[in-house]
Amino acid sequence: MMRHIMNGIEAKLDAPMPEIRDKKHTIKLYNIGYGTLRLKPSKRKRKAEQLKLTTVLRLIRQAD
Repeated sequence: MMRHIMNGIEAKLDAPMPEIRDKKHTIKLYNIGYGTLRLKPSKRKRKAEQLKLTTVLRLIRQAD
């Protein structure tokens, strides 16, 4: 899922994944990427919203 979010960020910004600067920047990037996902209205959406910011950052780093 994180790879899809990262791909959405890159597609929306028309550039490679930018370096994460701070918490505010991370939230902005995550919202951009998550907004590009085409999810069914199911438990997946709820799970993605339950992820803590530190988990999101860790998953993005692991995906690189």
